[in-house]
Amino acid sequence: MPLKNDITNYVITVGEDCIYKMQVEDIFADAGIEVIPSIYATAGASGVIQKETFDYIEACFLRAVREHQAELDGIYLHLHGASEVEEIGSGERHILAAIRQIVGPHLPIAVCCDPHGNLCREYVESTQIIRSYRESPHTDSLDTMCKVASMLCELVKAWENIHAVYRKLPLILGGEQSVSTDEPVKSINQYMDELEKDPRIRSASWHVDYIATIPLWRAAASWPYPRRRQIRSMRRRSPTRWRPMCGTSAMSFIIPA
Repeated sequence: MPLKNDITNYVITVGEDCIYKMQVEDIFADAGIEVIPSIYATAGASGVIQKETFDYIEACFLRAVREHQAELDGIYLHLHGASEVEEIGSGERHILAAIRQIVGPHLPIAVCCDPHGNLCREYVESTQIIRSYRESPHTDSLDTMCKVASMLCELVKAWENIHAVYRKLPLILGGEQSVSTDEPVKSINQYMDELEKDPRIRSASWHVDYIATIPLWRAAASWPYPRRRQIRSMRRRSPTRWRPMCGTSAMSFIIPA
């Protein structure tokens, strides 16, 4: 019988221990921003989550948001992206949708995530900032957490009208081909790094899942668009010359008014 995760499979911390586990406390402290913890919960790479277990974890998120809604200037989340919950499907998508129902569309939400997470349009468009690790194995995980936290601090201090956009790429890549020191991922990451040098782009990411589960390519990017003319110019940018294949991708864009 397939493993199903209940609450005993999780390492769970709250309060100051939650802040410590998130590993970005110094980023917010240096920016003079107070951190209000909700919950840290991880079961590692494991099975489908029992619904009652997920309901409890999600309720901890939502309770913290409701109790402190008047104090919140932004929300930082570290979500893997590939959870599967009984009767629900994507747990991350469900959490983001539930938070948005409380705070509305404009409060900045920044998500640090794993490139093996399963993105969808609703997931991406629920965020203002979304950034995945570049490297597989994930040797840059801490750097990415700090980068996302720093971007959220910048956004809180100098507000912009942020919008996330999901895009699909005509490419499919098996999990065994997603090691970042090898091609094609090495070149893809270099391309993402070049995109982030554009002053209009806040961050750029791509997502891939293992072909045995979801044979779809996903990517994410974020950049600001002050005027429609610049939107049109970005659409004319030359695409990456990958050989056309089947698959999907996602992009998330940061767009100030």
